[in-house]
Amino acid sequence: MRALFLSVFFILGLLLVSLSTWNFISSPSLEEERNQRAGAAAWPSVQGTLREVHFQQVAQVGKTPGYYYVEVGYGYRVDGQDYQGDRLALDRLDNPALEVLEASMGRFVSPEHVLRRVVTEHSGMTMLPKKVSLYLREQAVTVYYDPKNPRSALLDPLDHHPPNLLERIAPLLVLIPIGIVMMVAAYLNWGEREASVLAWASRRSKKQSNIAVAENIQTYPPEECLLDLATDQWGGGMVFPAKPVYRCRRCGAVTAFGLRAKEPPEFSYAIRKAFDRASGAGQAALSLESEYCDFVCAKCGQPVRVLYRTHEFAMSCYRHLPEQVLVYEPPPLTVRAG
Repeated sequence: MRALFLSVFFILGLLLVSLSTWNFISSPSLEEERNQRAGAAAWPSVQGTLREVHFQQVAQVGKTPGYYYVEVGYGYRVDGQDYQGDRLALDRLDNPALEVLEASMGRFVSPEHVLRRVVTEHSGMTMLPKKVSLYLREQAVTVYYDPKNPRSALLDPLDHHPPNLLERIAPLLVLIPIGIVMMVAAYLNWGEREASVLAWASRRSKKQSNIAVAENIQTYPPEECLLDLATDQWGGGMVFPAKPVYRCRRCGAVTAFGLRAKEPPEFSYAIRKAFDRASGAGQAALSLESEYCDFVCAKCGQPVRVLYRTHEFAMSCYRHLPEQVLVYEPPPLTVRAG
């Protein structure tokens, strides 16, 4: 489970860096964006009808204050073709004060054209707790449209907030370091687990040629390695506690483990096969009620497998009874003569 979490954490960091960089590279240059926005001021205009204006509230999140932003709906006609528009200006119009926004919309909305004013409030946990809607009657407005694409239109073509370099690179300065930190953290945590197994193996190896290492599995009764076992009130045996704990016979360290964990990344192929042959995992010798879990010592990295039985004593109620503890113990190294 930890290996999966570290892998996902690393991939998320990589995606954060990659997507941020790609978005910056694929975006038009600052000069191109400025020219595009300035070109809207030269768009042709037609008379349209503003039908509705909405002031949508966004709730406060942490230290970020809440605010209102404006949504509009209008219709217009270009060369005999009717279009619907919902874009007010080049940038979204917002403000923490509803009164300020309503006053700024006074150049588009006349009070005598307001049919009704509706306030909608949402209770509970929501990011959009309140909405104020104005429904209008025959409110004439000037609509500016793109001659190359009449579906693209707005009511205010002026660029009140030209883009600048700091706003362009601000996401990179925040998201890319976060992504790099995520990847480095995942790599270092993965390296610690790998290093524990490598250190455990390297202490038992020497730099000699033609060395043959044979597998060796030691078997112990549960009470010699597992802590806090309780007496089974039905069968008289031993059962696991809520949080199983293992005491290493080699270094004495205590390691908590989960009964569902199997074949962690620290296990090499040879170690897994050795445990499988010793426990009969995957063979007929292992009954439907028999289970096993794998882990390594938190201190010395020694591989361990615990065999246990699962018994359903009531509907969806289980008890787990340990049977054996298998520990991977490489034998002393031998050097082949010659």
